[in-house]
Amino acid sequence: MSNNYHPMTRANLLALTISGTLLLLLAFISAAHARNMAAMTGCASNLDKIGLAMSTYSVTANGLFPYIEGTSDTAYSTALDPTPPLTAAQEKKNLLNNPLAAVWLLHSGGLLKHTSVFLCPADPFAKTPASDSKKKSFANFQSPQNISYAIPYMWTTDVNHAIVPGPWWSYPNHGVDKPIMSDMPPYISAKAAPGEAFSAPATVPAASQPAADKGALVIADLGTPINSPNHGGTGQNILMADGHVDWCGMPHVPYRGGGYQADNIWMDTVAGAQTAIDAGKLPAPVATAQYPYDTVMVPTRSAKGDLK
Repeated sequence: MSNNYHPMTRANLLALTISGTLLLLLAFISAAHARNMAAMTGCASNLDKIGLAMSTYSVTANGLFPYIEGTSDTAYSTALDPTPPLTAAQEKKNLLNNPLAAVWLLHSGGLLKHTSVFLCPADPFAKTPASDSKKKSFANFQSPQNISYAIPYMWTTDVNHAIVPGPWWSYPNHGVDKPIMSDMPPYISAKAAPGEAFSAPATVPAASQPAADKGALVIADLGTPINSPNHGGTGQNILMADGHVDWCGMPHVPYRGGGYQADNIWMDTVAGAQTAIDAGKLPAPVATAQYPYDTVMVPTRSAKGDLK
C-alpha cells in the first residue's frame, strides 16, 4: 500500500499565508470601495432632493433661489441658531448675509421635511441632523455638525448701491452648467490659525488655472488637491441649476459638452488670479459683468470641523 502523504513545507506555508493575506486585502479594498460608492450615491441623492426643493422654491419666488437679506457684497455670516432661543435682535443679526439661513428656508418652508438630507454620508464632521422640533421655530441650523453642503455667495451691489441677489442666483439667469450647491469646501485661507486650514494653495495664479479641455492635468500640477473634506478629499458632488448632480475630482465644474470651466468654485477671482476666501470675507465682490459668473461656495469647513 503506497503512502502519498507529503508533509507541509515552509515554502507551502508561506505561499498559503501570502495568498490568504492577499485575499483578505482584496476583500477589504472591495468593501471600502463599495462603502465609498454607496456614500457618493447617497450624497448625490441628497443633492437631487435639495435641487428639487430649490427649483420648487424658485417657482414661488419669481425665479429666485432661497435668499436672505444682506448688508455687504463681500462678507458672510456663519452664525447659527442654537438652544436656548436667541433674542429677536440676535436672530435678526445672525440672519444677515447668512448662506446657511438661506438653505434652512427649504426646511422651515416645508419643502424638505427631514433635516438628515443636509448630511453627506461621507462627511467626517457633520453627523447630527438639525432639530425639526415644533417647540421652537428655528431660523437656522443649530450646529456645524448639522450641515455638509455649501451654496454660491449670493449677494452683490446694484447701480443704486443696494445689496441685492446676484444675477446668478435666479433660475432664468442660471445656466445648466452653473452650480447651486456642493459638498462643503475646505478652509484654505493663508490667514488661518495653525491647525485650522487644510493644506492647499491659497492662491492659484492665472497661468495655472485649468484650460477648458485640460483642467484635470493642470490642477494636478499644483500638488495637493483642493477638494472637499467630504469623501476623503477625493472629490465632490456638485448640484447644477437644472437639477443634475456631477461628481468632480477637482473643484472645477465640467461643461456638458466636455472639458472643465476655468473657475475654481472654492475661490474668488481677483485680477485674473483665483484667491481663497478668508473666514467670513471674500477678497473682492463676485464678478457680475458677464456670464459665466464667478462662483464662490460658502461657507467653508476648517480642519477642526467648525465653519468659516
